[in-house]
Formats: sequence, C-alpha cells, structure tokens
Amino acid sequence: MASVKLLVKRHNVSKKDGKTPVYVQYNYSRDKRILINTNRRIELKYWDFENDILRRSHPKYDSIYRHIKKIKLEIESIVSNAHDEGTEPNPGYVLNLYYGINQEQGETDKKDLFEYFDDYIKAKSPRVGRHTVNDYHALKKHLKGYERWSRSKLEFKSINYSFYQRFMKYLSHDAVKPDGEKGLAVNTTGKTLKNLKIFLRDCARKHIIDPIDTSDFKVYQEEVENIYLTENEIQTIYNLDLSDEKDQERIRDLFVLGCYTGLRYSDLSSIKPANIKGDYIHLRQGKTMNHVVIPLNDTAKKIIRKYDGCIPEGIHMNDFNKLIKGIAAEAGINEEIIITQKRGAERVDTTYKKFDLIASHTCRRSFCTNEYLKGTPTLFIMKISGHRTERNFLKYIKVDEQVAAQKMLEFWKTREG
Repeated sequence: MASVKLLVKRHNVSKKDGKTPVYVQYNYSRDKRILINTNRRIELKYWDFENDILRRSHPKYDSIYRHIKKIKLEIESIVSNAHDEGTEPNPGYVLNLYYGINQEQGETDKKDLFEYFDDYIKAKSPRVGRHTVNDYHALKKHLKGYERWSRSKLEFKSINYSFYQRFMKYLSHDAVKPDGEKGLAVNTTGKTLKNLKIFLRDCARKHIIDPIDTSDFKVYQEEVENIYLTENEIQTIYNLDLSDEKDQERIRDLFVLGCYTGLRYSDLSSIKPANIKGDYIHLRQGKTMNHVVIPLNDTAKKIIRKYDGCIPEGIHMNDFNKLIKGIAAEAGINEEIIITQKRGAERVDTTYKKFDLIASHTCRRSFCTNEYLKGTPTLFIMKISGHRTERNFLKYIKVDEQVAAQKMLEFWKTREG
C-alpha cells in the first residue's frame, strides 16, 4: 500500500553543524521508495522518531513545520489525483510531477547540467585564478567526453555511485590528454572529480538540485615524481653558448631566471621594469594575489642587465616548454629517470631522459628544492612559493634518498663540531 511520511535519518548527521535533512518519503511498494529533500535541516533532538514529526520545542517550529507539511501534502495530493485519474503513481511519475509543481512562475525550459555549469564558471571567473578557470573548462570537456563514451545524456539525476565508477574508468583509461594520449594521471583524475563535487555542492546550496550524496566519490592522489635541476645543472645550461641561436638564448635566459626566482611561469613572464627595484623583484602573484619580494642573485642580475633592466619578453609558454628540452639536451642533462604512475589500478613505469621532463614548472620546483638544501629557512621559501603549510611544501620539494643522507651527515658533523 502506497504511503507518504516525513523522515529523518539518525545516521545522516553532518559533522560540521550537527544537523540532518528532513525528507518526505514516498513508499510506492515494499521495494520501491523515493526520498524528497525538503531543504530543511534540524538537530536530532528536535525530531519525534516515534511519530515522525517535528517537536514543538524547535526554535523555528512554525516556519519549518509549515514548510515540510506543505511538501508532504503536495506529494499526497499527486498520489491521490493519480489514483482518481486511473494513473499509476510510480516513483518516476511522482518525481516528475512534483518538480513540475515546484517550478518557478514563468519558467518554461529548465536548464540542463551543462548550462548550469556554464553559469557556474561565469560566476567563479572573476574570483579565481586563470588556472582554476582552465580546470573548470577541462572538467566540462571530460564530462562531454564521458557522454560520448557512455552514449547517454548526462543529467543531475544520473549522478550516483554507478556514475562515479564509470566516470573514473573513463578518466583513467579513455579521456584524451592534450598530447593525444588516452588516460589521465591519478592526480589529474582526482582534481577533476574534486571540482565536480564542488560544483554539485554549489548547485545544492542554490537549491538547483537536491543534495547528492558524494561521500563515496573518493578523490585519489599519489606523490608526484616531478624532477628538479641541481645548481650545477642550472649553471651548465646557463653557460651553454647560444649566441648564434637568439630565440633559444632568450628562452634559456628566462628559464635560468625562473630557477633563481621561483616564480610561476605566468608571473615570471609578466615582469615589467617597474617590478624590478634594485636587487629585488616586487610582484603580486597572479594565482594567490600574494605580494612577494624576491632577492636577485648575481646570475639573475646579469640576465636582467642583459635585457636592459627587464626580462626576455614575448615568449609563449608552449614554445618555452618545447624548446627548453632541446636546450637541456644540448647541455648534457640526460640522466635516465624512471617515472611510476597509475592508470586506474595499473602501475606504469616509464624511463625518460631527464631533459625530456623539463618544463616551465621545473624552474619553480628547482628553486624551492635548492634553497631548502642550502639551508634557507622554510618560512622564507614559502613566502615566495606561496605554500600555506609546511606539510604541503615538503611534499612539493624533491629530495632523493642520497641527498637526504648527505644532508644528515652534514648535520651530524655540525652538531658534533
């Protein structure tokens, strides 16, 4: 026998505020029932579980009770009218008619998931960095790719644990990367899923959708095995004679400057003469909006003097990343590096020449690692790198076992002396 009742789940209490949602439960049959979120949340002590009703002791009893009672009556009315008209009030029928009842006046065409996502990107863009916006567009691209791969239209109502499993499989093995290869790295997959969860929570807060339980949508991460260059390797690249290759010379100089300032490429390439004041660069970082003051060592000052008090300009990051590998190869940076990554549950080991792994971000990682190894206080490095916690900073730098052992010996000698 079909029934409609109010429901609160004891085990669904939020750790943040100690509250739980109030639902309307429609029991169509013994094994077919649906929950409709009333968008009202209460503490468990205010719910009478014996009678499935809100206790009068709740500070906002009148307004909450009127709201949840109204929704319960709407569901009861839908079921009753369906019986009167000879229509079977199955769960799908009730849901479709209920959300039709609750549409705003004048709304004729409800937006789909991707239209809401476009609105989300538009609203976020003025408040987040360019790289974050690019991550949002990447998520949209992967969701569209998933639609084609699964041969099904992606809707809010189709996002559940089964979707999560298939989406993770798609990202790990079939999503196409910018270089044309298939299958995203674990951390890229994790970031994609994390941004999707944030978007869904935003939609729920705006009452676009009922809250979707994403607690089982696990965001996986693995330690990144990016390389850094030692001080000797950086100087070897700097000492390379490129006087007959002016474009390569400019890219080399910008790369070395990056290794000695620790700036992200977007910040490094935007330096103007006004940012350079004596032996320092004064800059507001684009991603974090932090104001940083970076001291210039002798090599960095030589590069800036070479370019009349500024930096090599007009270099696109794609050209930079492509050509710096060849420059490093010419400098003999050809140590073999094994990179281990996961593709889903599969472990993949790939051997590279070190020069093949060098890119714009190598500058920043090399700066942080080399300064750490020289004994520069972590707090000072973090002021430039923008890391908010020492824990994240220590994950970021690259210190292999041999270097760690050498530093330990140096520490022992200093302590004993």
